[in-house]
Amino acid sequence: MRHAATVAALVAAVALAFPAIRHLREQPPPSPAAVRLFLIAPPGTELGVGDEPLDAAISPDQSEVVFVATQLRRGAPDQIAAGSTQLWRRRLDAAEAQPIAGTEGARLPAWKQTGNVLSFFARGQL
Repeated sequence: MRHAATVAALVAAVALAFPAIRHLREQPPPSPAAVRLFLIAPPGTELGVGDEPLDAAISPDQSEVVFVATQLRRGAPDQIAAGSTQLWRRRLDAAEAQPIAGTEGARLPAWKQTGNVLSFFARGQL
């Protein structure tokens, strides 16, 4: 009986050793390439709000960034007033950012995990 238990334990140890050895021999995946991003404020704006120099969020798929910019001077009638904030969106493969309509007064942008929805605070509401 003891002999059977010893054989069973030995067989179990050998069976468990194969996956363990295979796991130890696996190569880790290569590290992702470094990404360098220069984020320049759009003309007539500065990045962030007041003492917060950068208020931004990178999309879950890491293809674009949304950031807050404060208007420095009054522009065309369709632009926001000086001192107002607005969200801007920039794809990482593009050179320029575009304003996001309807985001006047925005702060603290955040992406949903799906990458399809962007949330932010404005005028005391989410």
